Amino acid sequence: MKIDATASLRVWAVTVELAGHSYRIPPRPAAAWLGAIASTNLARIVPGMIEDVEAGEDLLDALLAGELPVAEWHDAARDAIATVTGMKWWTASRLTYYLLDSWSVLGGAVLARGLDPSIAPVGAVLTLTYRILLENCKDETERRKLDLELDKPPTGIPISEMYDPKQAAANFMSLAGAPQ
Repeated sequence: MKIDATASLRVWAVTVELAGHSYRIPPRPAAAWLGAIASTNLARIVPGMIEDVEAGEDLLDALLAGELPVAEWHDAARDAIATVTGMKWWTASRLTYYLLDSWSVLGGAVLARGLDPSIAPVGAVLTLTYRILLENCKDETERRKLDLELDKPPTGIPISEMYDPKQAAANFMSLAGAPQ
């Protein structure tokens, strides 16, 4: 599974593009992001987490009035999830669901390793969650199955969103036996 390590290094601000404007989501710790992602209500992210409350309300009004396409709004929220977690939005969503659904086990393991979701970056919390899941796989087959389950795009996702040209080139070079 591909994870951008930068997302795990600190709590970052995120800028989203929507309706021809840029909106800033201020730096927020994992706890805020996990709750928003788990809700499956993308409005909790955009416009809900946007720094300028009035601009967020204007976006919501535009959405309700049909002036802002729902797909564009969803794309902005999903881009924010991908940016702040360092992974595909659907992978981050699944890891979030696993973590919160099994909090007594996974959450306890995250906390036991010293990562506090009230201050840690969401990218770090989800990366550790992934690591804990991998450690609990009995063999390489289970690890591959986990990766496939996490990376499987939801139905209806366009190929352009699934395809990463850099990763495809690296995969090809790896299959060709080239050093990386």
